[in-house]
Amino acid sequence: AGSDSYYLTTQDVKTDSGGRPHVMAPFMQCLSDDFPIRPKLTGNLIPQNINVWMGLSRDGSSSGLHHDYHDNMYAIIVGRKRFDLYAPSDAVNVYTRGQLKRIHKNGRINYVGEETNADGSHAQAEKALDASICQERAVEELEEAEAALERGDDGAKERLEKAEKALDEAMEAVMDAEEGDDADVGGDDSDGNDDDACIDDEEDFWQAAEKRKMELIEKGDDASPNLNPTKGLSHSTQVTPRDGDYRYDEGHDEDDFAFEGEGRSVDKTVKDPLNFSLVDTALDAAALEENFPRYSEARKATVDIASGDMLYLPASWFHEVTSYGSSKDEKGSGGGHHMAFNYWFHPPDGESFEQPYASSFWPKDWALRKF
Repeated sequence: AGSDSYYLTTQDVKTDSGGRPHVMAPFMQCLSDDFPIRPKLTGNLIPQNINVWMGLSRDGSSSGLHHDYHDNMYAIIVGRKRFDLYAPSDAVNVYTRGQLKRIHKNGRINYVGEETNADGSHAQAEKALDASICQERAVEELEEAEAALERGDDGAKERLEKAEKALDEAMEAVMDAEEGDDADVGGDDSDGNDDDACIDDEEDFWQAAEKRKMELIEKGDDASPNLNPTKGLSHSTQVTPRDGDYRYDEGHDEDDFAFEGEGRSVDKTVKDPLNFSLVDTALDAAALEENFPRYSEARKATVDIASGDMLYLPASWFHEVTSYGSSKDEKGSGGGHHMAFNYWFHPPDGESFEQPYASSFWPKDWALRKF
């Protein structure tokens, strides 16, 4: 018979030996022969995560109003879904849980305490990745130089001395990158590095990001009287609004953040993620006006998609998804099931389809993955 109390949303993923989150959960990896990891339709976009969504709902179940941190290509397999959509420019009008910091030119939203580049990477990320690559190459060269010395190859001693020096420099670059984590997101430090520039060990980089995230979680609501500082990155989950007064905090002013002309970490479900709206859209008009007066200024578009349809939703577009199950079969049994499949892509901030990213960080990171 099934129960509408359960809904399969984004799945936990493991990390690889370098600390990078896998693109898929283990059970999705078992199905990976049935779909392309990088669809031709999406060109050179880099996947961040691939999921399947599944539930049972005969009368319609809501995801709650929220936005994702990545571009979302969403395909319906069974059932149908209604998307109520709002542009990132309506962020103030939909009363996000997090305190808005900036909206990048490509729409990517940042909250106070979790600023990123427009493509979702952190300021020192490319520098750290280059340092990791440089260090790995230096280690490989040192091992080859030691083997050459054991064989008695000509010039092996000089080669070993050079390799040891290169490794020392690479390790120093890794340390420099770790110390530079607090640099301005809007800076140009991460642009224009070639493959031989040196920076952070990948395992240390991702582990440090997870450590910072957990520190924020441990602080809880005590860190701010109005905001939960938890990093609710990337994944949306079904959230039931808390009981109580949702009146908008007057201290959270639209002038406190800016629309920018210029411009991870296994994602985990957290309580009250920042990318969710406080608005309960099921309230009547009078209650909405009393508690969320700016919500009436938000411009909504509604899209219905059914089995065989696909919707491409750019990063940070707010959406409330209502899922409806399939009809009963010819024997009058079953029905109510819905299933969808989606890709999340790192949000593009480049100038062309061929080169969707201004930085080379995500392409480099993808090249290091094993499939």
